[in-house]
Amino acid sequence: MLRTLACALALSLAHGTALAQDAEPAPEAAATPAVEAPEAEADEAPPVTESAPAVEQAPKIAVVVTGDPDEALVAAARRVERAIEGRLRVPFDPGLRAALRGEPGEDDDGLEGVRRERRRLGLEEDRDASLLSRLGRRAGASAVVVVRAGAAAPEVLVLDVRNAAFFEGELALAADVPDARVARFVERRASVSARGGELPGSAVPSPTEAAAAATAPTPEQPAQPDFFEQFWPYLVAGLLLVGMITAIVLTSTAPGSDQPVLRFVPGGR
Repeated sequence: MLRTLACALALSLAHGTALAQDAEPAPEAAATPAVEAPEAEADEAPPVTESAPAVEQAPKIAVVVTGDPDEALVAAARRVERAIEGRLRVPFDPGLRAALRGEPGEDDDGLEGVRRERRRLGLEEDRDASLLSRLGRRAGASAVVVVRAGAAAPEVLVLDVRNAAFFEGELALAADVPDARVARFVERRASVSARGGELPGSAVPSPTEAAAAATAPTPEQPAQPDFFEQFWPYLVAGLLLVGMITAIVLTSTAPGSDQPVLRFVPGGR
């Protein structure tokens, strides 16, 4: 009897313990809170990175010696290249730069055509413009700096390659002229050529443009009205007056006493 009661009591205690364990939550599940992604981060768009703006390259020029390339002109051309260093670009090929200055080179360097074109320069400025424009395009330049012999010292002037036209003004490369002034003189004109614009008061038309403007027909002047177009109202009025007088005269000379007659009295009203 007592054994039976002890077994029943033990079974009851074991069953209650099992129910209590099923009812309590797991320690790990209760200790770990639920983590939700913040809505702001989910809705935000990824950051947009701006690309760096393209770096604008400096204008490119070609320095060309016209006429006999003596030591003074070649030295002046080299001085121009040194003055614009870091501000403008020049052809990358040193052989091409030397050929444009009139310096000798190798026979097989492929620049004999450039030397031949350069040797044709210096006779007439209007013909030089087209040749210089071709040399500038060969060098990939937007402007050509021409170095030529002057009255007292070598002088430079600038040609716009696209229009084959010289800018007005020359600069004498005297010894007392600072390189900064040479650089400003060249850079200002080269920048205008690179932009494809015109420098007010500093650009002149090319010889081809000047010849075309000279041969262009002048605008026609409006035709002047002839005499009849100007005075036709007066002519018509005169004809009507003559017709009226003629009709009156013919009527007055017709037979019949009842015909009205006009009598003109001198001084009458």
